[in-house]
Amino acid sequence: GKDSHAQGHAVLFVGYIQLPPELHSQEGKVCFLTANSWSTGWGRGGYACLSEKWIIKNRGQNPFVAVTSVDKR
Repeated sequence: GKDSHAQGHAVLFVGYIQLPPELHSQEGKVCFLTANSWSTGWGRGGYACLSEKWIIKNRGQNPFVAVTSVDKR
């Protein structure tokens, strides 16, 4: 289901931030900070924040996404 534009593309999770309570129902409780293999031409200077709900929605379509939980120590 992915188009040819995404082939050879990767993101690296470099951290996460807790989202404010007013975003929990729409986006989830955390946002994963990612570095993109496309360098600075993507997101903000090559970095973006992918919400918990976006990751959960898209992980089934992408066998390489392996997030199952977040350790909030």
